[in-house]
Amino acid sequence: MLSELARFSESAANRQNHLAEVVSTASDDPMRLLKAQADLAKFHIEMSLSSALARKGVSVVETLVKA
Repeated sequence: MLSELARFSESAANRQNHLAEVVSTASDDPMRLLKAQADLAKFHIEMSLSSALARKGVSVVETLVKA
């Protein structure tokens, strides 16, 4: 599970760097900016979901430890 988390984290960092590069180089092309905005929105949703799942997982562990 930790290796999967590390792989996901590395993938997210790569996507974040790619999005930053696209945004900085696409400032003169409206279609590229629109695609970058859509990709960024998708990335944001995925990161929010991952964060929520991590919080739920921590909550489960805390509950089990208290029991």
